[in-house]
Amino acid sequence: MQNKCTITLVENDGGKTLSKNRFLDGAGKLQKSSAAELSSGRVTQKDFSNSVEICKFMIDLPPHCALMFGVCSYTSALVLSERLAGKYQGAETMVTRTRVNFRWPDCAGVLLLDYDPPPGATALSADDLVAILRKAVPELCSVTMAIKPSVSSCIYDSQGVELSRSEEH
Repeated sequence: MQNKCTITLVENDGGKTLSKNRFLDGAGKLQKSSAAELSSGRVTQKDFSNSVEICKFMIDLPPHCALMFGVCSYTSALVLSERLAGKYQGAETMVTRTRVNFRWPDCAGVLLLDYDPPPGATALSADDLVAILRKAVPELCSVTMAIKPSVSSCIYDSQGVELSRSEEH
C-alpha cells in the first residue's frame, strides 16, 4: 500500500463556479441556486501525504474547482459533458464524468462527508460528530480525521447573526 492519497481535481473552463450560489432574498432569507454546471474543463490527479495537506488544499480551492470521487484513469485530461464528448475531434486525452473513467485506487483514500442537522435542530459539535462516526464504524478510531466547514457554513448577516441553513433542506 502506498503512503500517499490520490484525489481528482476538476477545474471548470472559463472560471464558472462549480458550487452553489448563496444569496439573501427580498425577505432577507438565505437562498441558494445551483451553479455547478460542467460542460468543459480539466481533471488532474493530486497526491497528498496526509489529511492536513488535503484540508489546506481544500481551503484554497477557488470556486471554479471541485474534488471528485474516484481517481481518473489519466493523470490529467480534458473533461467534457457526454453531449460535447460525442462531437470531440481533438488530439488531447478526453474523458467524461462517468464511472468508466474513474476508479477507486488500491491505496489510502479520503472519505469526504457533508453533515447537515435536521431542519430546526442544533448542529452537532465536531467532537460529537466524530464520536458518533467512530462508535458506528470502530475502524475510524485508527485514522486521522480533519474537519472543515462546508461553503454553506459560517454565513452571517451584517449584524453578526449566523444565517440558518436548515431552511434550505
